Amino acid sequence: MDLPAAYPPRPGLPARLYLPLLAGLLWGCDAAPDLQQQATRNAHLIQALHRHANRANWSALDTLVADVVLYRGQPTGFREVAEPRTRFLARLGAGPGAHDPTPLTIRQLYAAGGYQVIVEATRWPDSLAEGPGVCLIYTIEAGRVTRLHAY
Repeated sequence: MDLPAAYPPRPGLPARLYLPLLAGLLWGCDAAPDLQQQATRNAHLIQALHRHANRANWSALDTLVADVVLYRGQPTGFREVAEPRTRFLARLGAGPGAHDPTPLTIRQLYAAGGYQVIVEATRWPDSLAEGPGVCLIYTIEAGRVTRLHAY
């Protein structure tokens, strides 16, 4: 079948573009393992945070949480507020003035990219129990929790 003149054949990419294109593809392949490693480190940090919070190990928690944490949740009317570390830890149920000393049980944990970890948790003793759950979205920067959105 002959194509009309309006559709002339197109030449391939010029040879001078192949090398930069190939270099870009190879460089992009190196980024994925770093992102996966960061996501894994963040997931482990959040598991440690909950483990130490449930055991009231305050000295260990100090190394996992930034000095100021941005928090958004029902107690703040879902507005984001900057809180000192001690107030943030009290919200988790760890430290003096804890809102709820019942241990927080992680049902599911998802590392989402290089900075966020999403947790489905409950305060029921049995992680399989039917009970109200909470969705916690943590942001981790420089190896410390800097933000929590709780729904």
